[in-house]
Amino acid sequence: MAEMFGAQVPLRWPIEPSIVLITLLLLGAYFAAATRWRARFPDSLPVPPGRIVAFLAALATLQLALQTPLADLSDYYLFSAHMVEHMLLTLVFPPLLLIGVPGWMLRPVIVRFPVLLTLGRILTQPLVAYAVFNAAFLVYHLPTFYDLSLSSPLAHIFFHQLFIATAILTWWPVLSQLRELPPLSPPSQLIYLFAQTFPSGILGALFAFSGTALYRQYADAPRVWTALTPVADQELGGVIMWVIGGTLLLGAFVIVFLRWALASEAQDRPRYRGASGR
Repeated sequence: MAEMFGAQVPLRWPIEPSIVLITLLLLGAYFAAATRWRARFPDSLPVPPGRIVAFLAALATLQLALQTPLADLSDYYLFSAHMVEHMLLTLVFPPLLLIGVPGWMLRPVIVRFPVLLTLGRILTQPLVAYAVFNAAFLVYHLPTFYDLSLSSPLAHIFFHQLFIATAILTWWPVLSQLRELPPLSPPSQLIYLFAQTFPSGILGALFAFSGTALYRQYADAPRVWTALTPVADQELGGVIMWVIGGTLLLGAFVIVFLRWALASEAQDRPRYRGASGR
């Protein structure tokens, strides 16, 4: 038992063997592909240190979300902790993973199987990726499905996997490194990222201003902090979804814009030099 803010709550480190195994397999496959197996991959290049750091940060984010006391707080006590976990699984882990894994590592798996390539071309279309992720996101937060995910371990695992898979899809049009499944142009990426702020912003605002605890699990849970009532906890979770989620997407928007502006400037510079020399 651990005492937090004046209340007794059983905080665990919920180490899941399946997550540990998947993490070790991903680490092993990644570094084997980046080193001793790299010659077997067509068009392979050395993996830059920045990509390696992004990949390791992605796996660390997954551990933080699912294998620390944050997971217990999310599952049993605090809606706001669930929102933090949700931000990590959908807005931090997927982009880091897509940045960290070079396209040449994925190409043999996807191109070798025509069914996967065809399915990928459908699911990574911007409107499809946007709709699939946000539909899953909105439906999951209906009280019926949300309470089911908290009461059923199998449903909980399913929804986590669904969130991660659809979040990777929704980031693909911005961060793809595969020419077979290319990203959007920078202007289209900006529109796409701006559009992503609306579903989470609207739902977050509803949580922040609902005035009623919507989920039975959190309404009946022991108070981690006596001042944080179920309604206040839900309001805080709504603010996290609305403000923090929006800020992360805004950060991605700014990065895309700056990269686009710098690339445009670099392309225009020789033209200006040529014009000034005539």
